[in-house]
Amino acid sequence: MDEICNYVLKECKPLLHVTEESLFSSCLSLLNAMLNENTNIGGEMHIERLFLYCLIWTFGGILVQSDQKGFSDLLYKLVSALPDDDLKSSVFEYYLDESGEWDLWTQRISDNIFMDNMDLLGNVFVDTIDSIRCRIFLEFSKLANKNAILFGPNGSGKTKLLQDFVDDFGKCLIYICLLYTSPSPRDYCA
Repeated sequence: MDEICNYVLKECKPLLHVTEESLFSSCLSLLNAMLNENTNIGGEMHIERLFLYCLIWTFGGILVQSDQKGFSDLLYKLVSALPDDDLKSSVFEYYLDESGEWDLWTQRISDNIFMDNMDLLGNVFVDTIDSIRCRIFLEFSKLANKNAILFGPNGSGKTKLLQDFVDDFGKCLIYICLLYTSPSPRDYCA
């Protein structure tokens, strides 16, 4: 874990200022939510993969894409329970399915988009890998009773994701802070 912490906190420039303690706390909260949600744990390998998945998305999730590649390479050197690297892709290209197997996020995107005679102006939302990931992590944040930060450029779907989330999970307390002056979340942090 020391190599991972050093890489994330000392060799990279995370998108947000965080402490090692907050990363571990977030990782364990996410793991707890996933363990509580998954009733079919298939043994030690499944638990190890759940932990790695949480590690990837808490420690690696705060990194810019170029640093995520280095994070992925480091994990492949340190750990054997990661996805087979036949595609030479990043660990961020995979999710852990309910049975504890690694699958590509692209498999979660529907190939078919059906549009009947509906008014499409302002109502089109096409799922992407990023929107599916975000929706899943919003669900786990709610299960863990933890906050989540959504950021991105105008028109990237943040409001629509939150509307769908509230529609699916009922009303919950959501704090919204609108910041328009900066293109980067790093600029919001001291």
